Amino acid sequence: MHKTVLVLVALMIMIGSIIASQAEEKQNPGGPEGGGIPGQPTTTAPKKPTTIAPSKPTTTAKCDCNSHGACASNGACTCNAEYTGSTCASCAANYYGFPNCTYCVASSSCNGNGMCASNGTCTCNAGYSGATCNTKTPD
Repeated sequence: MHKTVLVLVALMIMIGSIIASQAEEKQNPGGPEGGGIPGQPTTTAPKKPTTIAPSKPTTTAKCDCNSHGACASNGACTCNAEYTGSTCASCAANYYGFPNCTYCVASSSCNGNGMCASNGTCTCNAGYSGATCNTKTPD
């Protein structure tokens, strides 16, 4: 009886070995289709990393603000205070002399005694002189 048990144990070990070998062959098949010799372990090439297609780049709207403003996200110029227009290419109200746009308001800059010229300086009324028309001239 002792011999029978030993034979059964040996048989079970052989069956287990065969099953394990078949399972390994399914996971790592040999032969031409599997890349090796049946029953022999084969080396597997490293897996290629999964490539994810890059998302489309976010395009920032481009605009030309003539160095007198900033391009907003919608593509429109946001002009500095002294400039106006879709490309900041002209002087805003009370600014004169593009591209340098000098502030001038006749009532304050010219002391109410003149008008603002196209270059942002005061053109004084008769009887007044000076950069801000604040000097009364003799008649």
